[in-house]
Amino acid sequence: MEEYKNQEIQENTEENKEVEEVKEEQELQDVQNNVEEIAPDQSEVIQEKKADDISGEYTGTSTGLDNAYFNPIRYVDIGNCVNFDDEIDKVRNSYAKKLGKGRIFDFVSIGVMILSFAGVILVTMLNTNSETAWLTWVVLGTAVALIIASFLLTTIMNKKSSKIAKEYLNVFEDTFNGYTISSLNISEPVLCVDAKIDDQLIIQSHYFSTINRIDSRGIVEGKRNDREFVMGEVAVVIPTTRIEDVNRKPEDLVNLDGSHYVKEIGDTATGTTELSGKDMTILDMDIASDLNQKQAKKKEKDQSKKQADTTATGLFGKYISYDMKVDSEESIIVSFMGAKIYTVLPTYTAGFKAVFVPGLRNNVVVYATNPRKAAKFFNNEGVELLNNIKTNNVIQSGFLSINSYGCKAGITLSDDIMVLPLKELKSRGAYELFRDTVEHVFDYFDFVEKNKD
Repeated sequence: MEEYKNQEIQENTEENKEVEEVKEEQELQDVQNNVEEIAPDQSEVIQEKKADDISGEYTGTSTGLDNAYFNPIRYVDIGNCVNFDDEIDKVRNSYAKKLGKGRIFDFVSIGVMILSFAGVILVTMLNTNSETAWLTWVVLGTAVALIIASFLLTTIMNKKSSKIAKEYLNVFEDTFNGYTISSLNISEPVLCVDAKIDDQLIIQSHYFSTINRIDSRGIVEGKRNDREFVMGEVAVVIPTTRIEDVNRKPEDLVNLDGSHYVKEIGDTATGTTELSGKDMTILDMDIASDLNQKQAKKKEKDQSKKQADTTATGLFGKYISYDMKVDSEESIIVSFMGAKIYTVLPTYTAGFKAVFVPGLRNNVVVYATNPRKAAKFFNNEGVELLNNIKTNNVIQSGFLSINSYGCKAGITLSDDIMVLPLKELKSRGAYELFRDTVEHVFDYFDFVEKNKD
């Protein structure tokens, strides 16, 4: 009996031991599960403290790209295009004739209305004989009928002209955008003239501290090296600011090794030199040979006379987003200064330091979150690629922003590109100059991708 009891006690002890072991294993598993649940949250907390972190609120409405209908871009081959201006002229001429017919009809309709009014007034004044009073009513009725008919036909023709103008805009955007991206290896590019850019793509540039409004149109989407590509016409409205303030170059610079930069006498650093007596920046005017340099100088002179003291335009031109990311510690912002009235240096530099980069053109200003880690993007090859991006009377200013949100480029452009051409082109070579600039931008993006961690 005692042996049985001892055996029973021993068995109970072993069972309790097994129960305890199972319980301990379960508790350990629960702890591990809890750690796994907590880990993502901790990871998010760490991510919120990135060197290129974007904080703050944006109250605008992000329309995005979801509700727009995109069509494939047809014009992508420039192999047979000797002069792209001639290509645009062909498109413009074909639609100018159609729109011209509508304008002629408008003039005729206005003429008919004026004659009808004049006829009624003359008959009313001259026809005083009671026996021919019927004539007044006949003329009045005919005039009213002609006016109503002209009004209805004018309305119909205006709708037709609007449809033609819309079609022209679509064909122009298709032709121009197809030409621009023709050498970028964009797979299956699509275009929607009415689409709006996703506001977050602008915010992610880490360039503007405050944005009042974002307007956009002519959005192109596609893939490049299996990464998202977006390009569109964009206007970024910022709070009204003094032009001098948004052009004020940073004075406290650091070298690429992180040490404090000491400016030597006669060293212009990364700033621009001012023309004495003029509120205009010296531009690096290496314009394509087919652009009229005299016209460029005349425009600068006229602009300096008209120049305002303030600006509310952060960007008016083309914006590009390319989903190639770098580490937040490698983030950089590169600004290309042009004429002051068109230049806005970054106002959102939290986490960034202004950097002195030897060899850069004197109108290029650089910012980096960690100059040591970003130094590899500013070796001889990188500096040469950046120096290929030049401001002039068409490319009025611009910036590149490369960070953990992707690559962004904003290029402020003249009306030579931003206005739908209705008359013969005056500044020939503008479209080609823009396309070459976009190619230079992606040359640098590819260089960064090759050298990033």
